[in-house]
Amino acid sequence: MSVGNDICLYLASLDIGTLGNDLFLGHAPDRSTAISVVETGGQAPYHDYGPEEILDRPSVQVLVRHPAYLTGRATADEIRNLLDGLANWPINDTRYLSITAMNDPAYLGKRATSEGEAHEFSLNFATVRERRGKTVGLSGAYFGVQEWYTL
Repeated sequence: MSVGNDICLYLASLDIGTLGNDLFLGHAPDRSTAISVVETGGQAPYHDYGPEEILDRPSVQVLVRHPAYLTGRATADEIRNLLDGLANWPINDTRYLSITAMNDPAYLGKRATSEGEAHEFSLNFATVRERRGKTVGLSGAYFGVQEWYTL
């Protein structure tokens, strides 16, 4: 799955939000209370010892919106504390070698919603995770632990 989906599922498992209610992937609806996880690209994959050892390094942005400044900030701090420093942890059948906060929660200001104004905070996280499945090169070969295999 995608890194955004994995982070959403992980946050939901820790009761940070409920998917589709106040926790969203890719967008936040016009609500005054919402947490959204947006995939933001990341760095190039790391290829180590052939195509079986590929580490993807995607990044995500987490946006927290709440009508009360202190409550929104506390939620952003809680998310940072839960994700920052996570290492060698399986999330949704993918092993994350690390999740690292790229910044403290940044205040983005007030945002108008149909439910009134809300304070919005942003956090960014860099991740390193194992790529699932074998990758086969253009030659139709891949390298195993001891030998080359062809298809």
